[in-house]
Amino acid sequence: MRFYFATLLVLLALPGLAQNGSIEKVNTKFEKGTVTDNRRTGRWEYYDGAGRLELIMNYDSSRVAYMPADTAHYIVWLDNAWNSIVPNRPPRMMASTVEYLLEAGKTIQIPQPQTEGRVVYSFVVNEQGRTEDLTVEEAMPTPFMEQTLRAFQKMPPQWIPAIARGRAVKTRCYFVVYFLKGSSSKLEKLSKSLPKLPKTYRSEIVVTALR
Repeated sequence: MRFYFATLLVLLALPGLAQNGSIEKVNTKFEKGTVTDNRRTGRWEYYDGAGRLELIMNYDSSRVAYMPADTAHYIVWLDNAWNSIVPNRPPRMMASTVEYLLEAGKTIQIPQPQTEGRVVYSFVVNEQGRTEDLTVEEAMPTPFMEQTLRAFQKMPPQWIPAIARGRAVKTRCYFVVYFLKGSSSKLEKLSKSLPKLPKTYRSEIVVTALR
């Protein structure tokens, strides 16, 4: 999944969570649900940028009510090694992926002087659905590191863990940020020269300068 951001682009803030002692109905393009005492409660629906339903989560029972079918291969920890398999259930951000990318993209700007490059991270979603083991796979050039770390830190800490062979398993995921000056014509070249990464689970943000 890939999203573009311009350094001078201003995005509207999405509604915040409710204050203590209150109940708030959230109904945006990306999510619908109820916040009670600053906690998500009951049934929540999450949507992608095209308005397609991508997750229904019941926070009262901590159960996944709906996830679309996914036959892609993921990198999971089985038999004391990382294996590429189709899990019974893939890992899933417990939020709207699109909404996260929009929020993360607002924290990133092209460092001065304007240069081009990319940063590639890997991280693990563990059996409890927590992110861990953040690893810099590649950074070119290094001034981009601080910007992309801020974006990664906005990632929701709670995920739905992958299921394989009837139990929760660790999954290795990837996060890529591209920095481009002016035209995005070099994006294809930067993308093709990536380290050999699995197609899933990989999120991408493209940051472009307006001048």
